Amino acid sequence: MSGVLRQSYSKRRQRLSFVVFLVFLVGCYLLYSFLNLSLAARRMGRELQYYEAKKAALLQERERLRAEIKRLQDDVYIEKVAREELGWVRPDEVVVLRAQPGEVLPLVPPKREDLRD
Repeated sequence: MSGVLRQSYSKRRQRLSFVVFLVFLVGCYLLYSFLNLSLAARRMGRELQYYEAKKAALLQERERLRAEIKRLQDDVYIEKVAREELGWVRPDEVVVLRAQPGEVLPLVPPKREDLRD
């Protein structure tokens, strides 16, 4: 009878060892999964901060460009560019050209092709 008890004790011990080993493996797997997920969450947090900063910079750039568009569409600015770069004058203004004595400047209106829209 003591041989039967030893065998059942030995079998119980083997089962217990197997269960402990199985619990250990499941624990290791859960620990690995937790660490892997926490690393992924930290990485995603850094990515989120990067994209939020990029979004803020792009929104600021958009506002700057909108302000520039508004400035470029302003009538005062358009008139300034027309006067300075294209040499336009209003119909009621008199154009005074400086000339050296003895030098005659031809008064020829510009050709239609030379005018820009």
